[in-house]
Amino acid sequence: MALPVLLACLVLSGCAALLRPFDRAPSGLSRWDQSVRDQLVAGRVDSALALTTPERADAGDDLLRMEYEGILAHYAGQPDRSRVALGAASQLAEDRYTRSLSRTLLSFFTGDRTRAYDPPFVDRLFLHYYGALDYLATGDDEDAAVEARRLEQRLALAGDEGPDAAERGLAAAMHAFAGSVFEAAGRPGEAAVSYRLARRAAGDSAGAGDSAPGPAAEARSAGVGEGARPGDGEGTVVVLVERGFVAHRVERSLTLLLWPGELTALRSAASGDVSDRRHGETVADAVARRSLGLAPVSDGLAPGHGKGGDPYLLRVAWPTYAAGRVPDARIRVLAPDLGSDSLITTEHEVADVSAAVRSDFARQAPGILARTLVRAVAKRVAVEAVKKTVSKKDETLGEVVGLAANVTSALLEQADTRGLDLLPARVRLVRVRVPAGGHRLRLEVLEPGRSRPRSLDLGVVRVEAGRVVVVPVRIWQGGRAG
Repeated sequence: MALPVLLACLVLSGCAALLRPFDRAPSGLSRWDQSVRDQLVAGRVDSALALTTPERADAGDDLLRMEYEGILAHYAGQPDRSRVALGAASQLAEDRYTRSLSRTLLSFFTGDRTRAYDPPFVDRLFLHYYGALDYLATGDDEDAAVEARRLEQRLALAGDEGPDAAERGLAAAMHAFAGSVFEAAGRPGEAAVSYRLARRAAGDSAGAGDSAPGPAAEARSAGVGEGARPGDGEGTVVVLVERGFVAHRVERSLTLLLWPGELTALRSAASGDVSDRRHGETVADAVARRSLGLAPVSDGLAPGHGKGGDPYLLRVAWPTYAAGRVPDARIRVLAPDLGSDSLITTEHEVADVSAAVRSDFARQAPGILARTLVRAVAKRVAVEAVKKTVSKKDETLGEVVGLAANVTSALLEQADTRGLDLLPARVRLVRVRVPAGGHRLRLEVLEPGRSRPRSLDLGVVRVEAGRVVVVPVRIWQGGRAG
């Protein structure tokens, strides 16, 4: 009796959500996500931030809403609000290591969207990245260094020497960023360690001396004069150039009309019994190979499956990634008041954030597929239980209720496309040395396919001798923020 009651409750509570997966912008983003991005591109950061209030937000999870609020507050020039929101999100993320059993069980009937949002590795890195920038913006060097240490700890837990080049590149850039924060906070020893880790993550086997980004090597590479060292009347500006939007999840789906023999194959696959290949490609093979982009497959299943009995409508929905591919660009920092057409720069690693999130997702794909198969079987069992219970009193009504329950359960199948879609697609760190004092700097970005560079005013940057100043700049499709 428990299964019929559960399914009936799901049908009643899920009616309002039946059309949600189909209400998408052309980009594949939810309407709310697309609206937030559109406001940012138009330069209306405050309007985008207003969409993150609890009564207006549609992020799909409280933790994700707080992440959105924190990042948007950062770009809106509200570092205090940003720190509060990001700190709360980080704490909640840690608390969620203890999973909710009820939500986990519910996800086997309704989909992964009912599970609490668990921020992936890249999200967690950027929580500390933005946190450090917020503290630097308010002159709190000590807490900025704390966030840099947390960032280093997060990288250490994940390991820098993974098999994927994109993730190693992201780790290298984040280590270099942490080093810049340590320098800005007046901690050269910790900065030197971060720069060594950046080179190791990037696969640079050079020693921890001349090749390291940082004050000594920077003085040599920038050509600041014989014997010059940090403190010889010059300081350093680290420009963080963030471009584009990270790749985002979109839903892909497959709808199959299955017969009893095919359902048997699906149940075997879900229980781990995949040794029976007498019928060639089973429905489980078709679902696995068509979903998650694992491999192409022919439209039809192999012959031999029995077609006796009633068919079952199976809808499988899975997430995949779209967009987020931003080509590299030539970047120059200008100082017109110094009469410099282009300051000589020392560049760190470029982080391809979109490539890193795609790689991280590739490791999650087998688990998503396994839950999809188990959920398909669980739904089938629940639908049959409802049908049999009603059929005991009225066989015709049982057939109608069973069909309605089957269609409803298929419509409720939704891919979990939630994600922190405000992250930049690429991040590059550029270091320039300038004389101590205030200087109006400009950034020139020449993107592939453009005949003229995009010029951005960074404002007046004040630099002290021997110190480091971090200046973030975010380039959208039509402007900048931050």
